[in-house]
Amino acid sequence: MEVISPWNLGASYRVNDTVSLSAQYLNGSILSLTANISMNPKRPPFGAGRETAPVPMRVRGASASAPAETDAATIRQVLAVDGFEVLALRAEADFIRLDIRNTKYRSSAQALGRATATLQRFTSDEIKNAIIVFHARGLQLSSYKVDLEQAQNQQFGVWEGVANVITVDEVAIAPSLTPIKKKFTWGVGPYVSHRMFNPDLPLSLELGAEGIAQYNFNPHLSLGGSVRKSVITNFTENKRLGAGYGDLPTVASDWGYYDIEGQGGHIAALNFTYVNNLTPNLFARAHAGLLEAHWAGFGGELLYMPTNSPFALGLDLHRVRKRDYEMRLDLQDYEAATGHVSAYLDAGGMFDLEVNVGRYLAGDWGATTRVARKFANGWEIGAYATLTDVPFEDFGEGSFDKGIYLKIPMDWMTGNPDSTRRVFEIRPITRDGGARLGTARTLYGSVKMSRDTQVMREYGRIWK
Repeated sequence: MEVISPWNLGASYRVNDTVSLSAQYLNGSILSLTANISMNPKRPPFGAGRETAPVPMRVRGASASAPAETDAATIRQVLAVDGFEVLALRAEADFIRLDIRNTKYRSSAQALGRATATLQRFTSDEIKNAIIVFHARGLQLSSYKVDLEQAQNQQFGVWEGVANVITVDEVAIAPSLTPIKKKFTWGVGPYVSHRMFNPDLPLSLELGAEGIAQYNFNPHLSLGGSVRKSVITNFTENKRLGAGYGDLPTVASDWGYYDIEGQGGHIAALNFTYVNNLTPNLFARAHAGLLEAHWAGFGGELLYMPTNSPFALGLDLHRVRKRDYEMRLDLQDYEAATGHVSAYLDAGGMFDLEVNVGRYLAGDWGATTRVARKFANGWEIGAYATLTDVPFEDFGEGSFDKGIYLKIPMDWMTGNPDSTRRVFEIRPITRDGGARLGTARTLYGSVKMSRDTQVMREYGRIWK
């Protein structure tokens, strides 16, 4: 670096508590511009949020405010406005069962509270309890029994204790649900992809357009996929295009070729998916087709997640084949069988532990351990590492697969109800040892968000 001047100049401007800008003139020859974004997870930009308040509860037992009978039509209408899809609503002598799909709220505790408030207000006094059952993606995820009179006391500040108001309840799988209203859904929008810590290209970004579509044959079986076309990218500037290392099959280290050859537009995924409950606590999923960007094939998984238990067990098995670098319909010659037995532990909100033991895409055997901390505001930070029977010297640079990640909920960012989260992952380097399918295990994450441990962790949002 040529030093023309010994003087360096700099200036900074703080736009607000989140964003600051700075400029530097260095060595008489270098101009640097910097933007810094700082966030405190305990201080969301929009405070408590910008959503409307839930339906106000009524004083049960007061004849002036009590409806003569349960108003099912109003319950359905209010829940629809509040972002719920009512799948079934059945009133019995002293309780009402509501099966719903939450389409709006990331926090299942908040969704549970808002559904409770609606039932509490528009049911007759003869209805003492409510059974609220959450569904998503063709699965019955969880169910809760709510004491409607105690719910009123708790919201009004007469604290009776969580156990007296809402309890986890294992109910039978609903025999009949409302058919899916929209069999075909689609959307078009931008996507942003990034890669970090490539020694030759520390930060690479791609901005493009993505189209997604899904056809639901019934609540359990669907055909869906997505296509992408990059618009602005520096992925093609990657010079680390070495495919393979040592004697291992090339299953992941040729990712750079996919980035370059797929610039003409590619199919990110296109597959049939079937999901269902085998019992209230046993979940199943099967899929076949173009499973993800680099792999096609078929397989499935089972998840056993007992009610009121911090433990869960899973099994996944797949037979896959590598996709062509253009990521359209052609396939390469390499095939692999992969599968894992998984154990999950939710240690009372302190941390989550996941261990996957089995066979990886390169034929190596080993285990992946992930430790994460999830917070009541939706943030999550975690780390993982994979050790297999591949020696460090054969694995290559990095010795073994590892990484850390951060998940930021969009409702925290915007202040509006939103179930999506943005994931940032730091992974030093991608090698063939310990490579695994990204779509192999999705049931646990889907089910856990509505389960009792997560709801109790976020109980502070129950009446929000």
